[in-house]
Amino acid sequence: MAKKATGTESVIETEIKKTTKTSKVKNLSDLFGEIEKKSYEIFLARQASGLSGSDIDDWSQAEKEIKEKHGIK
Repeated sequence: MAKKATGTESVIETEIKKTTKTSKVKNLSDLFGEIEKKSYEIFLARQASGLSGSDIDDWSQAEKEIKEKHGIK
């Protein structure tokens, strides 16, 4: 049974700990870095295609994709 997040440990950090055996994400900093990179890639693709959107939309999409990739809910 999974432990609940306690103290300063966030839900995301708890999920990362559960997925480290099957994921290359070792800490929250790695996860944010991966989301940041993916967000920028989404931004570039959106700009190149002339679609409207915002940085928040790009970040949200990147976060969804990366969390899904690593099995984080």
